[in-house]
Amino acid sequence: MRINKKGGASVFLMMAFVSILLVIVLLTEAISSSAARSYAMAVIELAGRSTLSNYNQSLKEDYGLFGISMEDEKIKEELLYYCEQTIHPTQESESVMKLINLQLKNFEVESDEYALTNCDVFENQIVDYMKYRVLGDILIDWSEKQADDIITQGQKQISDMAQGAEELEKAGQLMEKIKPVLLLYEDALDKTKKLEKVYQSWMELKDSDSENAAEEADKLKQRLFREWSSIQKTFYSIKKQVDEIKQYYGKGESFGENGENMMKQVYAIEEKIFYFLSVAVDDLEDVFMLLKEKEGKSKRSSFWKQIKKHSAFESDDKEQGNRILQNKSVIAYLPSQQMEQSIWEFNGFQSDNKENFLTEAKNKFLINQYIFDVFKTQLTEQGRDTFFENEVEYLLFGNFKDATNRKKAESRIFTVRASSNLIYLYSNPKKQKELAAAAASLTPGPEAVITQFVLAALWSSAEAKNDLKILLDSGSVPFFKDDDSWMLSLDSILSGKYGSTKKKEVSNGLNYSQYLSLFLFCSSKQVILVRMMDLIQINLQGRCNKGFLLCSCKGGFLLHGEVWKKRVLGKQGKLKMVRKGKVVVRHAY
Repeated sequence: MRINKKGGASVFLMMAFVSILLVIVLLTEAISSSAARSYAMAVIELAGRSTLSNYNQSLKEDYGLFGISMEDEKIKEELLYYCEQTIHPTQESESVMKLINLQLKNFEVESDEYALTNCDVFENQIVDYMKYRVLGDILIDWSEKQADDIITQGQKQISDMAQGAEELEKAGQLMEKIKPVLLLYEDALDKTKKLEKVYQSWMELKDSDSENAAEEADKLKQRLFREWSSIQKTFYSIKKQVDEIKQYYGKGESFGENGENMMKQVYAIEEKIFYFLSVAVDDLEDVFMLLKEKEGKSKRSSFWKQIKKHSAFESDDKEQGNRILQNKSVIAYLPSQQMEQSIWEFNGFQSDNKENFLTEAKNKFLINQYIFDVFKTQLTEQGRDTFFENEVEYLLFGNFKDATNRKKAESRIFTVRASSNLIYLYSNPKKQKELAAAAASLTPGPEAVITQFVLAALWSSAEAKNDLKILLDSGSVPFFKDDDSWMLSLDSILSGKYGSTKKKEVSNGLNYSQYLSLFLFCSSKQVILVRMMDLIQINLQGRCNKGFLLCSCKGGFLLHGEVWKKRVLGKQGKLKMVRKGKVVVRHAY
């Protein structure tokens, strides 16, 4: 039987053709799937950006922040609309897009974590704004490294001031330890003075020849013994406190020269106490000779009254800056009322990682720069219409009374200046000699050390009052003073002739805003951020939209769902779903 081999070749060619066709179909499907992934992500990314373009314009123009005021369902509806317009083409171009035929299913949007009342979101937007908006004119012509150096330099200046504030805090702690000792010592000396009359009566009766003199003298001696023993117990209590201070602070070397001079007063008290503890009742006359100045305490009391008067500094009343936020519904919806806050404190930066430490410091510096760029202080001359005139002061103290925030800011500056001035007085040998001489002249003897402390406090507070007047007059005052920048003389303090403001031009001084910046730098960042949210919400409610809530503004959203892809071949109406892909995309400004 004869076999026809021509059919075998046909079969072979058919099988080869089918195989090649199958490979082409598989490659087409694979390429289509790969293209679909890229295409779907591009479409969703574009739709997300288009959705984010619906930001609140007032928020952007006034504060440089982006936020869309939409609920999740509205965001989803907007985003799917943009996606559908791209994925499903018009009839004319349908054949071109046939290889990538997609449908979006089960899409959901979550935006709560992107609300602008989220401190992380809020902070990131501010930092970005400061890097690329406010410093834009500089950064355009500078390299990224040079721009970073600018930010680092500014941050270092504030950081140095914050370190100075920390040194003030430490010196203040030492002063707080010493002050009760001095006051207790003053009280013991005052009680000792009051014994002099009893002692003189006892001495007169002791030398008298009258009938009942001996009996009366014995009673007075017993009284003297009891009261002097009680006073000596007070001196002993003071000695124990002195010992504790010496044990903890040593000679004050860790505080520099000012700490050493403070501790010298403590050691001077200790020497006097040793003497008082060694004196018996019969030898009290020597003590009274030492305490010959009878009006020492009254003189110091007048000094304390002057110090108190300085600390109660009142700036001139202003027509502006006296608003009070009283609307309960407005207050109830403020971000600060919805979040837990902490009190003002020196926070510093607590991080074991150097990179995190530097990043945190730079961010805080940029936030401070942003604050003075968009918010007012009491010295701001002109600006946009705002509810509070003392906005930066509100960030520090959070009181709904504008005037209260202003007074608290002035009081804090006064306190810092008085402490800094006191440190200068204790670190300057010339000033110490002046104080010691004046104290010895006013109250000779054991009381001089107390009077010296009170005079130093009076001098530093009077200088601080003058400093505050300079700052409120748009001047500048160095954080730590020297001989050239010190204004008031001790003679003017003692004579009371220092009422008018004395002012010098200084090259290294800080102005009012820079002192507030220092306080901001030393405050809790979260509290400051939340109060910034308060001001933004209050101002936009007053200027643009009474129903504006910052919590309804979203700085982005999270999108998750499925993308279904149809087969490449076959009629459009009969296609079945063959692949599903899960999509999770974050969109943020």
